[in-house]
Amino acid sequence: MGTGMRMAEYHTIVVGGHSLGLGVAAAVGKGALVLESGSSLGGEYVGAFAPGAGWERTGGRLTADLLERARQTGVLRGGRIACGALGLLLADWAMEQPFCLRYLAQVCCVERRRSGFAVTYADASGLHEAAAERVVDATPETVSRPLAGAGAGRFLRAVVCADAGVVDACAYPGADMSSLPEPGTALLRVAAPPQGGITAAREALLRVWDARPMPLRPWRIGALAFALDVERGPGALALPDGVVAAPSTALGYGNAFAAMDAGWALAREGAAGHAVR
Repeated sequence: MGTGMRMAEYHTIVVGGHSLGLGVAAAVGKGALVLESGSSLGGEYVGAFAPGAGWERTGGRLTADLLERARQTGVLRGGRIACGALGLLLADWAMEQPFCLRYLAQVCCVERRRSGFAVTYADASGLHEAAAERVVDATPETVSRPLAGAGAGRFLRAVVCADAGVVDACAYPGADMSSLPEPGTALLRVAAPPQGGITAAREALLRVWDARPMPLRPWRIGALAFALDVERGPGALALPDGVVAAPSTALGYGNAFAAMDAGWALAREGAAGHAVR
């Protein structure tokens, strides 16, 4: 796709400001461009209301300081993370990094060239083109190559709540529920349709919620996640045209910090770069 505009050049373009991609960008440094379609980072945990696990066992070379900040500020407490506060923590961290980050950047086209890739994206200031030696798609559904996300398990979460004395949250057909630390709160998780975006997933969740059993009728929805929880098979995937699909959930990392450390190692060891050559 040619737009006639001057093309900025980078070593690596990361599609999606998700955890593993942030680790890749941090390792590359000034030569990296991160294109995040939303307004927050770590969406596969923050936006999907995914609490993660094993937070206290993380804190590698990249995220040791982040882990300590999370503890000191109460973002991480008792082994549990506050998803909303995690997004703010990641945003502050990203501002300290040398890579270039664009929020509200929608990728329009990723085109393979003789010596790398050309990426066209749109943001609030207009349409842009950028060239890179490699492209790493860190989004859960591989948005730059939609067919690569086929077969992924898709789920949506919601925070549900009830007054004191109401029956405890419990799973029922079509829905998983798990209690949260705050009394009278729980996470509801429902399978999303194989096709369609967040709107279709929310409609499916609301249908399942409307069919909840009588003991759960006093419960109500407090907040709906604004990102899907996507499960895929293990391992980063080098696509035929050289784009590397590396969503955090594909590699089985239980939390954002572990995924960021993995992204750092992936870039430092040259695994992603080798895959696109």
